[in-house]
Amino acid sequence: MALYIGSSGWSERKGAQIASRVSVAEIGSSFNRPLEKKTVDRWLNLVQPYPDFRFTAMLGRQFSHERLMAGSDIDYFKKALWPMVNQRRISSLLIRFPDDFHFSVANEKHLIQLRRSFHEFSLVAELPHESWSTYEARAVLIDRRIGLAGDHLTSGTGYLRVPARHGDLDLIEEKIRKMIRLADQTIVIFQEEVSATEMLARMQGLSIAPAQHAFSFHRAVA
Repeated sequence: MALYIGSSGWSERKGAQIASRVSVAEIGSSFNRPLEKKTVDRWLNLVQPYPDFRFTAMLGRQFSHERLMAGSDIDYFKKALWPMVNQRRISSLLIRFPDDFHFSVANEKHLIQLRRSFHEFSLVAELPHESWSTYEARAVLIDRRIGLAGDHLTSGTGYLRVPARHGDLDLIEEKIRKMIRLADQTIVIFQEEVSATEMLARMQGLSIAPAQHAFSFHRAVA
């Protein structure tokens, strides 16, 4: 029932300051280009005084949008993340799919290929197309242990991305409280750091008994 609340505004210049205020940061730069190991090593050094701090990272667009699945590209992308894995600093990889990525046989196969290629990581998919809201589509995510960014759980990882103009922190808090009763880990990413710190203060000392899982989050990847 780990809960991580933070922002998408990670930068090396403010790294230590960010880690002292929130418990997770979303790395967006990895969406456009793979991270460099030397860069990640510097980041890990910055957050060393904060043992509970975690990162999430966006999967590269070459995999989600362009579908370039060469083994060498996959290995290169993962190479810089191994130090985070070894130090237990990375909570998940976020796969941001394009708006027209609908639920189909071909796209399901691509999703499965991504799951197999990045099996070492907790994966969360952001799937804006409405076809992924069906029971059949959600079942695919559950079977492959791929989380769904949003209000619904399809794996042991809950992932909420909160826009800058979110409107009501009370409503977001309610969503978080519902999610953490089922999820093994809940990650909440605000676009504004000030909202993240306010929500952290609200959730300080939170103690909620876990609910019985309605389905298994731990089925093997086929």
